[in-house]
Amino acid sequence: MNELWDRLESLLERHAPEVLASLNPPASLEKIHAAEQALGVSFPEDVRTAYLRHNGAADQTIDHGPYFFYYGGWCSLDMMVYKWQSTCRLADDLKLQPGGMDNFPEEDETWADMEIRPEWWNPHRIPLSGSNTYNMLLVDLQPGPAGVRGQVLKDNGTGEPIVVARSLDELLTTMADRLEQGLMVWDPIKRWVNAATGTTILEWKTMWG
Repeated sequence: MNELWDRLESLLERHAPEVLASLNPPASLEKIHAAEQALGVSFPEDVRTAYLRHNGAADQTIDHGPYFFYYGGWCSLDMMVYKWQSTCRLADDLKLQPGGMDNFPEEDETWADMEIRPEWWNPHRIPLSGSNTYNMLLVDLQPGPAGVRGQVLKDNGTGEPIVVARSLDELLTTMADRLEQGLMVWDPIKRWVNAATGTTILEWKTMWG
């Protein structure tokens, strides 16, 4: 993972120095352990390594700022915990609404081929990125039966998240590959852009190999 980060930071320095400059200093192990305790989870190794490199980015909410991820700014550990707590409260409120529990079904045999548990929210989903809206990338630590612990989800709040990578490591590797190939470029207004179309990247599958 450190070799990946060396490569990615070198590419950002050449192609998106504004994004690189927005990244925070490393988080301490103590800070990481405190976040894990607050969330009641243990981070996958690639997530822990990422935060030992940078504690997210300096600003996760600006409209046209240097988002590290294609789908929002990289959450600091404090922002991660805040977003997780806020979403857990929203889920608790939803459960109290008429029909609200329909959004949190019990697992059964129909789930067998699902990568993602068909729930509006699961407290084992950890916010990785955020913006001024609900839109988030999440690290999924309790996937569906066909999923992988640590897979990265894109969630726009509709209750139908999708898998965009099998791990944070895979997401960052694809990002580095596309930067190196000139297929993904930084624009201060459009943010991350698909070089082939000149449009903002909204669907990460356009960056898959």
